[in-house]
Amino acid sequence: MAKRTRRDLSNPRIKKIIKAQTGNDGNPAHQFPTRDAAPPRWRLFLSFALVLILMASGAFIYLNWADFREFLNLSGSSSRNSSTGQTQSHPSDSDGAARPAENDGAITSQDSATVPVPRTVARRIQVEVLNGCGVDGLAEQITNYLREKNIDVVSRGNYTHFDVPLTTVLDRVDNRERSLQIINVLGLPEKQLQLQKDSNLQLDATIVLGADYKKLIPFK
Repeated sequence: MAKRTRRDLSNPRIKKIIKAQTGNDGNPAHQFPTRDAAPPRWRLFLSFALVLILMASGAFIYLNWADFREFLNLSGSSSRNSSTGQTQSHPSDSDGAARPAENDGAITSQDSATVPVPRTVARRIQVEVLNGCGVDGLAEQITNYLREKNIDVVSRGNYTHFDVPLTTVLDRVDNRERSLQIINVLGLPEKQLQLQKDSNLQLDATIVLGADYKKLIPFK
């Protein structure tokens, strides 16, 4: 282990050597300077760079002032338009409530044109067929023929007797137009049409088949 030697500071020669090593004032700080004592070159460089940036920005704005002012105007107008559009997109409740009242209960020409108009369908002629000559199956044959001609046969049967010589059409509702249609379908003359109203029957006419049935159109 190395032995430490203690300096004798009372010796003038040793004092002189120590004084020469530490400086004239004897303060070691002058021999070993700290970081803070270094010259602030980076600060000077940063300040110089900031000055250059400001000068360059000012020169750019000065040279392009017209474009810069137009850009500011466009930005301001776009912001005003957006705010105006938002206010217009939300109308007041009073305006919204008043608009539907203009067309309340009104039917436009287009709507009226598309609505189908119901057509009145004429009621079919309704008759009953009675056998007045006693020929079997005669009423059924005439019934089938009349239905083919769109005449509704609501009932068929036998007349009160079988001694009817001529086939006769009895008008039950006093509608000569309908009775004439029956006459024409069967091929009978108008003289064989008679008016005998009976509202209780609820039909247009009664056809009584007579012995001349072979003269009817279905049998020709």
